[in-house]
Amino acid sequence: MKFLSNMTIKMKVLILSVIPLLAILIYTSIFLYDHYKSYSESQIIENSVHLATKISAVVHELQKERGRTAGYLGSGGKKFKFELQQQRQLTDQKINQLKSYLNQVDKDEIPQSTYTKLQTALSELNRLNLIRSQVDSLSIPVEEAINYYTNLNKLFLETIGSFAKNSSDATITKELTAYTDFLFAKERMGIERAVLSAVFAENSFTPALYTKFISLLSEQKAFLTAFKIIAPDDFLQKYQQIVSGHVVEEVKKMEKIAIQKANEGNFGIDPAYWFDTIT
Repeated sequence: MKFLSNMTIKMKVLILSVIPLLAILIYTSIFLYDHYKSYSESQIIENSVHLATKISAVVHELQKERGRTAGYLGSGGKKFKFELQQQRQLTDQKINQLKSYLNQVDKDEIPQSTYTKLQTALSELNRLNLIRSQVDSLSIPVEEAINYYTNLNKLFLETIGSFAKNSSDATITKELTAYTDFLFAKERMGIERAVLSAVFAENSFTPALYTKFISLLSEQKAFLTAFKIIAPDDFLQKYQQIVSGHVVEEVKKMEKIAIQKANEGNFGIDPAYWFDTIT
């Protein structure tokens, strides 16, 4: 108090005027930080959406390549040869588009955890040409080839799954989570396509492939259930439009035949027809 009493009136007025200025400065700093944080997060989310689109396109083509590869190996190289070569070109196009995008994007705007997962996937992708060579020479078992593509897709899908952790917006997080669940369900269906392509080409199940097939049906159901629980209404409406009609019923019919004739084989189903229908 003695300190204040010894101050001049001019000094007291100066202090009283500085306090509001300090308060305004602090408030402005907080305001700018919050807006910068929101802007920074929006940039990360925007990049994540673009990156997810590129990765999803790669996974989609790898899923089809896996299916045609399985059919080719299952038939001993007698079927899917031309289709497989065409599919590899489509896969390479999407891979090149992903790599081109990564060369353009600012790496600082990709969260470190996401970038690390992506690099792991790209490292595994480097083995693709070796696997293709082994497929062409029929020197790789069908189960091993399927497992390579499946593991590669898993790494890419886990990269997409990490995007949901990068947003503090509950709605965006929910949508990204639903999208990821849907992609994982689609991946299980893609593996099923590959498994039954090989089975129908060989006209018989191995015990391992039958177990895999039944497991895939269960996993698809689990991921789709999770998707339906969390997905927004517009997502669900689009989904319902996709999973109805003659093609869907044909897929179910062939799945039923596969289960009913699992022990005896002789399914009477053209693997190319199965592949095109489920695709």
